[in-house]
Amino acid sequence: MLSMNNSNSTDMQEVTEERKNLRRKTPIVLLITFLYALFYAWGLYDSDTGVMFLLFTLATAVYFFLVTKILGFTGRKIQYIFAVSLILLGFSQFTSDSSEIHFYNTFVFALLILLWMLTVSCDCSDWGIGTYVTALFQASVGCVKYLGEVFLEAADKVLNFFGRNMTNERRKVIKNIGLGLLFGIPVVFVMILLLSSSDAIFRHVIEMIPEIHISEKCAEIIILTILLSIYLYLFLVGISKRAIKKKYKERNVMNAVTAVTAYSLLALPYLLFSGIQIGGLILKKLSLPEGYTYAGYAREGFFSLLFVCVLNIFFVIIGKLYFEENKALRIVLNIISFCTIIMIVSSALKMYMYITAYGMTRLRFKVVLSLVIILLIMLGVILWLNRRRFPLLVYSAAVFLVGFLTFSLSKPDYWIAKYNLEHYDAVLFGGYEIARGDETSLDAVPAIFEYLEEHGIKEEDDMPLWMSEYQRVAEKKYNNMKTKDFNYSVYRAVKLFQINDCTSE
Repeated sequence: MLSMNNSNSTDMQEVTEERKNLRRKTPIVLLITFLYALFYAWGLYDSDTGVMFLLFTLATAVYFFLVTKILGFTGRKIQYIFAVSLILLGFSQFTSDSSEIHFYNTFVFALLILLWMLTVSCDCSDWGIGTYVTALFQASVGCVKYLGEVFLEAADKVLNFFGRNMTNERRKVIKNIGLGLLFGIPVVFVMILLLSSSDAIFRHVIEMIPEIHISEKCAEIIILTILLSIYLYLFLVGISKRAIKKKYKERNVMNAVTAVTAYSLLALPYLLFSGIQIGGLILKKLSLPEGYTYAGYAREGFFSLLFVCVLNIFFVIIGKLYFEENKALRIVLNIISFCTIIMIVSSALKMYMYITAYGMTRLRFKVVLSLVIILLIMLGVILWLNRRRFPLLVYSAAVFLVGFLTFSLSKPDYWIAKYNLEHYDAVLFGGYEIARGDETSLDAVPAIFEYLEEHGIKEEDDMPLWMSEYQRVAEKKYNNMKTKDFNYSVYRAVKLFQINDCTSE
């Protein structure tokens, strides 16, 4: 116990101005944190896909603007970028019925909050990817270590209020007892559950203890609110202590001759491959091997080529960072970079031919968007190779964020269904692969009605079955939708069916 107290006292000696602000304004911070946690626990309980998620993103932006102002982290315009991005994710969640998009949105939502707090509390200007990953882990998980410190601070405040005449020795005993209860009660609760499952008599005795009867939903909301409030406060403590510190380690810069030799060997097959792609795929001057169609050629080795493109980005970055500045090395790295550009264009053409032959799917849609993102990042790498001060990490993060928001807000299922319907006679797939209720969301419904209206189609052999399936899913979701679950995509799909009265016989 003595060692723990010593470590706490040492840790608390390093008090930042932001930490002092948090201590002074603990009551108001706890109040807004509790209200925010309650809004999350109640509003998103059993529902994180409707209008409540949009309102929650607005509440999140307001909450973190308030706490950063309280802590003294102000004046950084990048906060507005994070806030707008969060709100756009909420809008996407509200207007889309795709469970896949909802999952991605939730993950990126949490990531943006962490990055927001890191950028306002730390100088991240010279951070690398490794430092960011370490900092994200420390901020999200490492903050739990401040639980004991926060409890002791709270105990001091309570004792100062109720026990002004209490001796220091008694204060210390009471605080240590309270700390033991804090960690001991959860352990005892778990042990009682385990013992109850192992002995019927013990379980019967425990069940005889009077208990307060509250609904399961209410209990879960209360527990979630308390736990989230505690976690958020610990997170703010970690941020206010500026505990995320970069430990600068000078890179071991190696001889450039080694890199020139290795990268030159790598560039040779890349140049040959690029020449074949330009001649065979782009200009179509080379003939395909016997038995190959362009669709089959496009399908073969696509993902391995995509993997090579991603690896090349890391190869070029390593060559730039960990080897001496050298003109020959820069030329070789530029050659590899431009060959990678050709590989990306080749991959895009292969995917285009494959989609033309077999139609669009979610995976192919994501691959196309990924190719655009990789191409833009590779162009950034080329700029970074030739311009020393180019902010590659910030640029890459911006490209990824814009790319993801484009994916999230564009409703991929709508465009997938639209493309497949427009090319229904040209692609080699069955009717059910165009848009099925179990694989695509209700985001696809407007595309189907647009197609029917544009082509003057009233009824087709396959269409009534598609309609009945989508109508069944839409009506089921709409009938089970509460006010806080309201989702625009579901509402729009149901209204389209009601307007067109497309009931399958």
